[in-house]
Amino acid sequence: MASGAARRAYIVSLLLSLALVAAKPSSGKKGKAAEAAPPAPTFVTVKFQPGGLGLGADWDSGRVDRVESGGQGSRKGVEVGMYFHEVAGQRYSEKLLDSMIARGRDFEVVFEKLPQLPTPKPKKDEEDVPPKPDYEYATELNHDTFKELVYKFTNGSEAPDALRRPPYFPVVMFHVSWCKHCKHALPEFEKAAKSLAEAEKAGQFRGYEAVPKFFVMECDVPAEHKAVCDMYTEANFPSINTFRDNRMVHFNRPRMAQTFAWWAHHVTRPPITQVTTEKDMKSFEQAGIAFILNADSSAEAALLKDWREVALDHIEEHHFLVAKPGSEVAGKLPKAPSVSVQGPGLQPLPFQGDMDQDSLARWVKFNQFPPLVELGPYNTPALKGSGYPVVALTYDSTEEMSKPREHFEFKAKQLRPDGQFIFATFDVSREGHVDWLSKMFPLLAPKSCAPPCLFVFSDGDNYWEDPSFKDPSAMSMDTIGALLANPEALQDGSNAAWVKEKRKVVLRFATGSALGAAVTIGGPIILTLLVWMCVKSLMAGDEEAAVTQKKVD
Repeated sequence: MASGAARRAYIVSLLLSLALVAAKPSSGKKGKAAEAAPPAPTFVTVKFQPGGLGLGADWDSGRVDRVESGGQGSRKGVEVGMYFHEVAGQRYSEKLLDSMIARGRDFEVVFEKLPQLPTPKPKKDEEDVPPKPDYEYATELNHDTFKELVYKFTNGSEAPDALRRPPYFPVVMFHVSWCKHCKHALPEFEKAAKSLAEAEKAGQFRGYEAVPKFFVMECDVPAEHKAVCDMYTEANFPSINTFRDNRMVHFNRPRMAQTFAWWAHHVTRPPITQVTTEKDMKSFEQAGIAFILNADSSAEAALLKDWREVALDHIEEHHFLVAKPGSEVAGKLPKAPSVSVQGPGLQPLPFQGDMDQDSLARWVKFNQFPPLVELGPYNTPALKGSGYPVVALTYDSTEEMSKPREHFEFKAKQLRPDGQFIFATFDVSREGHVDWLSKMFPLLAPKSCAPPCLFVFSDGDNYWEDPSFKDPSAMSMDTIGALLANPEALQDGSNAAWVKEKRKVVLRFATGSALGAAVTIGGPIILTLLVWMCVKSLMAGDEEAAVTQKKVD
């Protein structure tokens, strides 16, 4: 009987080990001897919805140090002392967590809980956090003053009409008490407010409709501030926004005083500038992209108003001009009314049809890009926001035998005049590009689709791909249309699309090589055989024990 019991114990232990290996991937960290192993952790999986997590943490280590009463974390059992372990199936990092929160859809977090967790030692950068400034130039807001000093002057019913100058354009930093990035940014924000106040005294805002005015609002103290902040921050802190003309312009640059000041000056400028001479035009050559309307402002008041609205939608990215009738500039432009654009590499399509706000906006969004865009992390949001599907090619610039990019560029120039698609290329050989591609468009990563590969993406998480859509020289309006019409090709960020993505990855791995086929087919077979052998041995042990017991009886 002792032999049968030992065998059963061994088999049960082996089964449990197999189950644990299958359920949890190895961390990849090597430990010391068994007697020095740390206490066994427990793991808690929490599904968060878009919005605030209701948690505070040492974001470098991932240790939770605050759980808001009634927040998502509190409702789902997160406790102080737990650690962020995985976010959306990947090892935790603050950057990864921020990116998942910004995507605006549900995501899972696995928390790790260790018994008797030691209190982490304070980090040097935490010791160096500057004190909260005494505000002299920026103004602190609360729930009531936000409504009076920000909302009513920009988006509310009491906002000044278009014919009156607003008193100022509010620039608001939303922050929270526990955020170390906020603590570093607040003194810089106050310095920027001071420099702009001095610039106003020096007359640097002449011609502006209103000057920028800086405000700060703490979003977690007191608690009623949270409802206001949630409308404008998407739980990302610090969040800096300028409010003007029923719009909110979001700051996404280095948080330094000089940058704050320049940006506030830039996004509160007049949306349209009148130009008359070539010298005027040359002053914008270094500024990037400038769109020019050739029209008589006195006779085309409605058109000028539409142009202003389009300009406000692009106040951060581009400059918008209007040529004075009869001027040197107007004489070199197409006959009024007309629009054109200057900028590096741009080849605008002629405007066709009647000019109104919608048609002008579509023309601007299309022609802000060159005929072939080099896709990357920084211009993808603008491409997604264009409203046009983007046809893209992944390629490897280190390959010398094929020239897929040249073929793609040739076809793009043929198809672009139709005005339906923007065309882009993505070089997988550039440093960091494969990692970014794997996160944004997982099925286009080289391990799933060896370049060259063609795909299409649009706003949100939507993209279309098919491994048979690879030959740039065969690209046409019909082949692009067929891809967009294929439901199997669509990945839209839904749960069903996630399952489809995993199925495609496994299938491509299995069919990509003999090794892949062997692993995909043989792995489950081997695991099944091991389980079967364990169960058979366990049953044999029970039979042996029964026979032994019978002999004893």
